[in-house]
Amino acid sequence: MTMLRLSDDQMRGFIRDGFLAIKTGLSAEANQNIWDKTEALFEREAVERRTWETELRWLETTTRAFG
Repeated sequence: MTMLRLSDDQMRGFIRDGFLAIKTGLSAEANQNIWDKTEALFEREAVERRTWETELRWLETTTRAFG
């Protein structure tokens, strides 16, 4: 893997925008596959996060009940 240093403009853009667009040369199908897997991962994590939030609220309420 070749490592390239970002230019000052690229670094500023990354800090400002929070992402850096990279031309990988991958096919549209490969890019779609990556996108789909990333979306599925975010959805699974969102479900887990909702469960954790529910359990945390229960724990906080129960803790207050016992003083």
